[in-house]
Amino acid sequence: MKYKDKVTVCIPTYNRANTIGNALKSILKQTYKNIEIIVVDNASTDNTKDVVESFNNKKIKYLYFEDHLEVNYNFVRALNCAESEIICLFHSDDYYYPNIIEEQLKYLLDSKVGAVFSKMSNEEILNEKFLDQEFEITEPVLNNQDKELEEESLITYNYKEFLEYSLLYGIPVACPTFMTKKSVINQVGLNNAKEALISDLSLWLPIAREYEIVDIQKVLMIYGVSKNQLSYKIHHRRCFVSPQFIVLDNELKTCNEQVTTEVLHKYNTRKSKDCLHIAKNLIIGGKLVAAVNYIYKGYKYNKNLKYVD
Repeated sequence: MKYKDKVTVCIPTYNRANTIGNALKSILKQTYKNIEIIVVDNASTDNTKDVVESFNNKKIKYLYFEDHLEVNYNFVRALNCAESEIICLFHSDDYYYPNIIEEQLKYLLDSKVGAVFSKMSNEEILNEKFLDQEFEITEPVLNNQDKELEEESLITYNYKEFLEYSLLYGIPVACPTFMTKKSVINQVGLNNAKEALISDLSLWLPIAREYEIVDIQKVLMIYGVSKNQLSYKIHHRRCFVSPQFIVLDNELKTCNEQVTTEVLHKYNTRKSKDCLHIAKNLIIGGKLVAAVNYIYKGYKYNKNLKYVD
């Protein structure tokens, strides 16, 4: 694999006609020029196809699938559509700095590295702002936390470090910045994933078991925030356990890593807070009996130091 090899940017999408145009513009402005873009449409019912085809650019390939899959399965479908060795999984409602591919590719060339991510800043999306308007990517005004990240270079995780961070704080990497290799996808079996693909963590953990994961501590994209966004709806209105906890619970049952009691205690505290979040949403929806059950679960997780089924 050489530095000048083709990079395929896979963009899974569903009904993102109002944002995908500007996402594509940002990717076409990359400083790394040897790229192709594959838009994998998960049975959109809006005019996403018209927006994509209006670019009339040979670097962009549009693939429409009539079978609508759950979001993470469509992620894998998008990855499988790539034929080149180097693959990015970018999102259709986000905006990428011109140097993100070039910056991340430098680290992916290392044979020990299976995936590379970078940091992002958030911007509120007002849909009417992005209709038929050019979105200019400029350097963000960084807050103190972002400035601290910029001062560091990168974090490299092995499996134990990645798992422990996920237990303590949640998923440490930003899904919309995912860069990997086709050979990695084939080796860890993500191309054949049929079960338990319920969170993007289901994608990262298999890679972490076999390779290092690099997280560049630099803002290289803008994460679009909107109340119409799927992730926003899931987080704020969710009445079920966060998928990442299901993945981590399964990982704890099958992995051979020794996790300390302190880490498990903090993990259970996180699960307790999640149960209370669910209970609040259930109360708002008038489902009081179900809410009480989650309050009880939250109390149980917070009380016990050991892993609880």
